[in-house]
Amino acid sequence: MLVPVPLHWRRRFRRGFNQSFLLAQYLKGDCPLISEDLVRIRYTPHQWQMQTDSQRRRNVRGAFAVREGHPFAGKAVCLVDDITASGATLEECARTLKQAGAAAVYTAVAAVAERAS
Repeated sequence: MLVPVPLHWRRRFRRGFNQSFLLAQYLKGDCPLISEDLVRIRYTPHQWQMQTDSQRRRNVRGAFAVREGHPFAGKAVCLVDDITASGATLEECARTLKQAGAAAVYTAVAAVAERAS
C-alpha cells in the first residue's frame, strides 16, 4: 500500500495538487492501493523554513492523524514524499501509521535536500 505524505487542505487548495500523491500514482505499478487515509490535521510552516532538525521535528509533531476506518492495521505501507531534508516529516508520519497499527513503514522519496555547511 502506498501512502503519499499529505498536505494540509489549505496548502492543497492553494497549490491545486499534492506532489506526493502524483509520485505515488507514478510508482503504483501493480500496487493495488494508494491510501489517502493519513491526513494532515494541523497547518504547519514549510519545513525548508526551519533552520535545525529539532525545529523541523517540533514543526510537524502532532500534525498527522489517520481517518476512522483506515486500512493500515497489520499492513506494510510505503510513505511517498517528494523531498526530505531531515526526515522529520517522514518520521512523524511513520509514527502516526505505526500507532494506527501498521506492521511496517517504508519510505520512498524523489530527492534528498543537500544540507548547507
